[in-house]
Amino acid sequence: MTKYIAEGLAAKGVQVTVVTAFFGDVNQTETTGNLTIHRIKSKRKYAFQSNPWEMYDWMRKAMQYFKNSTNAQFDIAICNFSIPGGIVGQFLKKKYNIPYVIISHGHDIPFFYPRKMLIYHLPLYPIIYRVCKKAAAIISLTQKLKINSDNLVGKTDNNRVIANGINTANFSVENTNTTDHLTILFAGRLVEQKNPLLFVKALNLLKNKIKFKAYIVGDGVLYNQLEQYINTNSLAEFVKLEGKVDYDKMPAYFANADVYVMTSTHEAMPMTLIEAACAGKYIISTPVSGTDELVLTGRNGSLINYNDYTALANQLEACYHKKQQQQPLVEAQCVSEIRNAFDINSIVNEYYNLIENVCKNN
Repeated sequence: MTKYIAEGLAAKGVQVTVVTAFFGDVNQTETTGNLTIHRIKSKRKYAFQSNPWEMYDWMRKAMQYFKNSTNAQFDIAICNFSIPGGIVGQFLKKKYNIPYVIISHGHDIPFFYPRKMLIYHLPLYPIIYRVCKKAAAIISLTQKLKINSDNLVGKTDNNRVIANGINTANFSVENTNTTDHLTILFAGRLVEQKNPLLFVKALNLLKNKIKFKAYIVGDGVLYNQLEQYINTNSLAEFVKLEGKVDYDKMPAYFANADVYVMTSTHEAMPMTLIEAACAGKYIISTPVSGTDELVLTGRNGSLINYNDYTALANQLEACYHKKQQQQPLVEAQCVSEIRNAFDINSIVNEYYNLIENVCKNN
């Protein structure tokens, strides 16, 4: 999302500098038009995750970068996460009087998913509180996540909801599947949080009831366990483990699907849920954050209880019979509304308006 927001703001004439971590063999600094990217060499090893020591190392080096390179030429800092981004934002506020905005992704604000995050939130609570309290605004990705921000610093107009967005032009609403069976898509990391075993357990209940093809896109620690379950239960004919797929190939998977399934135990604002909704797919999901905005029961999807694979199987079976009767699974007007709301251009406009307001009032 940072990439799309930065490019969108730059296209609107804003001078944007992105300070991020260095990976691979790309240039450490590059400039295209109004957008400059500076990649700091730090201890971070993976693009998709970072541990506390890696965060600390990046924070320390980012602050040193600003000490060496800035004369307070920035009007505002937009920081991802209360930690580490918010710490750097607080530094810029203190040293250069630059207002900062925090984009919260859920787990950086107490007490999101306490079963896993409590050990992190409790010792860091005072630091997170101070960083968030001094921010000019806290952006939450969903209304459900905003509750945590309100509980942390109090309800205020500075706590806003701006969702993730996508380039909707890349996701056609046309279904390319002409078969009579139900085509089901699951996309995400194959980890406990995504709960892919729930999905295949539901499919196991359906293998002798309906005609379907299921595609599981993603990789992770549960891949071998999923593969074993599929083989043990004679599901290989119906379920395809696709492994990790390049992002530019995902629109074709959505176009080929009738139904998108999400079985996660917790989420902030999953991009695949936005992509599925904008591609006009019927969504069956657990009630994680983001579903309030994207899954409209009776119009484009339905919700099931956590860990209820029987309910998931029943919903999939209902979709199959609807398809056999040539009834539309999704209301066209609903898809149009969602595409308008979650198109990246709409999201960039919200950030642009926020930046104008913060800069005017600080």
